[in-house]
Amino acid sequence: AGVGFSTFAEPRVVKCSTFNKELLDMRSIDVMTLLEGMELSPQASDTVSKYDLRFFNALYNITPDQLSRFRAPENDDEKLGVTESAGIYFNAYHEYIKKIGPDSTKSASISLHIDKRWDSLTELPEIDMHAHYQEMVKIHSALIYGVIYSMIKTHPSSRYDAQKRIFALEDTEGELTTLVVSNNTECDEFYEVLDALYRDRASVAKIFEMSKDRFQFDVDCNRRYLETAFYEDATTFVIGDGHKGQNSLFEIPLTYYNTLPRAKLDDNELAIMIDSVISVLEGEVSRYEQEKDRDAILTERLMAQFKLFVENFNTEEFNLQKNSSLQDNRVVKMVLRKVCNKIKDLKTFSFEDKIRTLRSMV
Repeated sequence: AGVGFSTFAEPRVVKCSTFNKELLDMRSIDVMTLLEGMELSPQASDTVSKYDLRFFNALYNITPDQLSRFRAPENDDEKLGVTESAGIYFNAYHEYIKKIGPDSTKSASISLHIDKRWDSLTELPEIDMHAHYQEMVKIHSALIYGVIYSMIKTHPSSRYDAQKRIFALEDTEGELTTLVVSNNTECDEFYEVLDALYRDRASVAKIFEMSKDRFQFDVDCNRRYLETAFYEDATTFVIGDGHKGQNSLFEIPLTYYNTLPRAKLDDNELAIMIDSVISVLEGEVSRYEQEKDRDAILTERLMAQFKLFVENFNTEEFNLQKNSSLQDNRVVKMVLRKVCNKIKDLKTFSFEDKIRTLRSMV
């Protein structure tokens, strides 16, 4: 024990036993002698029956995600939805947080946490880092779907102040729910929408529910990707009060990054948003195309989106540059790297030539 204390090291399995403390006064049985030599660290207690000897094995150096009941889903495509492969406690917790909104008085569930901010992944991360990443991708994907399907839009803060525009989530009935950031103020900058969704899981669930309604008709009609509502909306969406010409999907992370205050610039969050754009596009192509065609179509779509991204960046009226050249822009370089890596992984016909074409654009 002394060595363990001095080196801050403990055995992984710690054995212990406990018995009722009244047994120490028995003359006919010496409990300590009975348990001697078993390396059990016997402990007297007043909570154990006089007729019981209890034995324990304490297992250290494991985390909850290694236990079956706390385990995250095995399939990344589920993006932390409730699945049979996830543990019952994991499913129960994620079912609960789907109902947590920004206003506790209107929320369908009461927070289990002492501080309501702990319902946000930014304040209380998942112990399983892979599950943590997948949950972040899910929230970023909700932002992307919300923008593409015009669920997340700007509107005047009041009828008396048409100049101030705030972001809100519009449902299928046209009802607006104003998005609120962590300090309980309304979102008036695009980057704040992501902050709001981290803390408003009910809105995240609503976005995916409305998105499912949008694509279900196309699935039932057996449409190809280029015939879907997603493809059409992806060519006509507007980011907040941004430019009205056709937007590239990669302008979503660029707009997010451009609106961030300098003190909050975060490459990790940016990288996840770019990953999420690619993930959303890949998921939509996979939903409608046969497996043998998916890689080629996804490669073509990624190239088209990057080309449009570069063209819009070079057009002054779109105001995407933010005092940065195409070659030096942090977002452009990261998008290029991730798109090239994805195309390389897909290994479609002449993928090396396609990667060279993309790099020549910058």
